Amino acid sequence: MSNSTGGKSRMGLIIGAVVALAGAGIAFVFMQGQENRTPQTQAVDQQPSVVAESTTATPMVTSDAEPENTSAATSSPKPDTPNNASENAKTPSGDKVPGGISAEYDVVFGASDAPVTIVEYASLTCGHCADFHFGTFKDMQEKYIKTGKVRFVMRDFPFDRPGFLGALVARCTGPENYPATVEILFKMVREWAFATDPIAELKKISRLRGMSESRFAACLTDEPLQKWIIESRQLANDNFGIQSTPSFIINGEKVVSGNLPIEAFSKVIDPLLPENL
Repeated sequence: MSNSTGGKSRMGLIIGAVVALAGAGIAFVFMQGQENRTPQTQAVDQQPSVVAESTTATPMVTSDAEPENTSAATSSPKPDTPNNASENAKTPSGDKVPGGISAEYDVVFGASDAPVTIVEYASLTCGHCADFHFGTFKDMQEKYIKTGKVRFVMRDFPFDRPGFLGALVARCTGPENYPATVEILFKMVREWAFATDPIAELKKISRLRGMSESRFAACLTDEPLQKWIIESRQLANDNFGIQSTPSFIINGEKVVSGNLPIEAFSKVIDPLLPENL
C-alpha cells in the first residue's frame, strides 16, 4: 500500500515538473518573439461551444472617445500611481474562480457574492474583444454587474508576442488603472501591436498610465505574472476547450464564445438568477 502511495506521489511530482517546464517554454517563445505572426484582429480557430455566433463587427480601435476608468479590483502588482479604485471595489482573497487557477492577478468587477460569475478570456490584439469591451460589456455593467447580479473576471488569452507583452503591461499598471489601460491598448492596437518594436510603444503607453521606467522593466521580467498568464490560458484550453477570443465561462460550466449582444448573454444569465434579483 505504501509503495503504491509513494508511486503516485512521485508520479504527481513528475507531472508537475513537466507542466512547469512546458509553461517556461511557452513564456520563452512569447518573450523572444519566435511566434512571429500578425496580431489577431478577430477570433481564430473557432471551436463549437455551448453558445456560439459569428460576428462581423468592425474592431473599435480608432474611437475618439476617452477611456472610461471603470471600477474594478484585484490583488495585483502595485502601481506607481495613487489608488483611485472605486469605493465599491472588492479584492479577491487568493481564492480560485472557475478555471482552476489562483485569483492572485485577476481583475474583478462586481460583488463577490453575486450569484453569477463570468470569466472572460480575451486577447489585447483581438478586434472582437475590443468590440465587446466597448459595446456589450458596457451594457453588462449597467444591467448585471452594478446591480449585484454578476461578478465579472478578466483573464488573458494571448495568441502572439505583442498580445502577451500587452497583457503583462496592463496587469502591472495595477487594479485601479487596469480597465482604462486595457481600453487604451485596444484603441491604440495598431500603434503598438503592429510596430517593429512593440516594447518601445508599450513603454510610451505605460508612461502615460503613470508607470515608471524601472517598474516597466521589472514588469516584462516578472516571472510569476508570466507563468500565471500562461497557466491561465492553458487551463482554459484544457478544461473548457477555449481556442478563440473572446470566450466566457459562466458559473464554471457554460462556455459562450464571440462578441455577442447583451440579449444573447441574458438568455444564459437570467435563468441562473434567484427570483428576488
